[in-house]
Amino acid sequence: MDVTCTIECDLKPTEAAETILLQHLAYPDTPHFACRRWCHSPLEGDDLWFALRRDGRLLGSCRLLHRRIKAGEAELIVGGVGNVCSHPDARGIGAAKACMFAAADYMLQGGKVDFGMLFCGKHVVEFYRKLGWHRITNEVVRTPPPPAGREQVRGNVMICPGRMPLDQWPAGPVDLNGDDW
Repeated sequence: MDVTCTIECDLKPTEAAETILLQHLAYPDTPHFACRRWCHSPLEGDDLWFALRRDGRLLGSCRLLHRRIKAGEAELIVGGVGNVCSHPDARGIGAAKACMFAAADYMLQGGKVDFGMLFCGKHVVEFYRKLGWHRITNEVVRTPPPPAGREQVRGNVMICPGRMPLDQWPAGPVDLNGDDW
């Protein structure tokens, strides 16, 4: 299964519409995905979309954004992975897994991000763990602009290696320098 990678600024309107439809089908209880391709962090021109198609039909995708964060005393660039999904009719064929492997390959080979990072529910921690992601226990906060202020991120936060190995992940609190994705 071939996965394509398209930068946000090059995404065709038809591809954007396909992605909205796929996300809405995959997450019918998330109202944002009925009309847009992002939930918390708006799209940026350098976001990447990894997509798996079969016979021209979009079966899986994920988004990768680039974000400068602070972890402990270190400033890092993470590849924030989100919007991981597969078409309900195609579950079990490895569409989301293939997109995640392509994103991980980009992070390992591209040299642009120190680590990958994602947020997930308990029910998918094992899925990501099998793909090489590791749960971190650092306190993680998002710092959206006032008046919202600083807020702790709930749920599971996982990382994977980028240009830095996992054993170099810093101790201490993590500031996402914006909202989660």
